[in-house]
Amino acid sequence: MDEQVERRDRAAAERGDLDAMVRLGLLAEQRGNASEAERRYRWAACDGHTEAMFRLGGILQERGESAEAEQWLRRSADVGNVNAVGAVGYLLETRGDLAGARVVPRGGRGRRRVLER
Repeated sequence: MDEQVERRDRAAAERGDLDAMVRLGLLAEQRGNASEAERRYRWAACDGHTEAMFRLGGILQERGESAEAEQWLRRSADVGNVNAVGAVGYLLETRGDLAGARVVPRGGRGRRRVLER
């Protein structure tokens, strides 16, 4: 990301643009700054950005915080993020919880809902 684009995204994020916040989180991840990426994703996720929820869940999972990771991934999956659906299934599978990895149609536009156990 060039400096001008980054400055524009920083200004937009300060104004509450969640997409800009997620782009800055991606940039922080690319630069190896996981704590900054987590801060950006958490901000956007708390305001309902589904991609931020998914990415925050991934960071938490990598850090070994699977319970919180699962919460964020489920929230993202429940609103239709298909990548998050797969991530929840993978997380549960790595725990040995194959039954918990079930997915059922949610209705409307092919969305899916990850079942609560």
